Amino acid sequence: MKALSAVALGGSLGALLRYSFYLITPFFNLPKFSGTIIANTLGCFLIGYVHGRGFLSSLGAKFLIIGFLGSLTTFSTFQWEGFILLEKSLILSFSYFIGSMILGFALLVLGFSLGGGKLTWI
Repeated sequence: MKALSAVALGGSLGALLRYSFYLITPFFNLPKFSGTIIANTLGCFLIGYVHGRGFLSSLGAKFLIIGFLGSLTTFSTFQWEGFILLEKSLILSFSYFIGSMILGFALLVLGFSLGGGKLTWI
């Protein structure tokens, strides 16, 4: 139950921070998508730093990495998992990245099509 609570609390805080980035970008005359870039790149940096330091307990990792940073950006978690695989095998890591991108995009297009969307360039 502690782990579930840690993930839920971290996830709530990460989602609020991500939304804050979205809200604040217009004040700096930045496009709305800039908030997403900030969240994703900051999340990548923080997850790399935390992983590199290796100082978190299991519960702390669930709160910070899975909950907070996972909610701030799934992109950072994606990058971290690829890095974990890179520590084992370059081929495995490369396959994970490329396979995830291709499969994810293909499923996005499939979902769009099944949802009734029409691509204008086809």
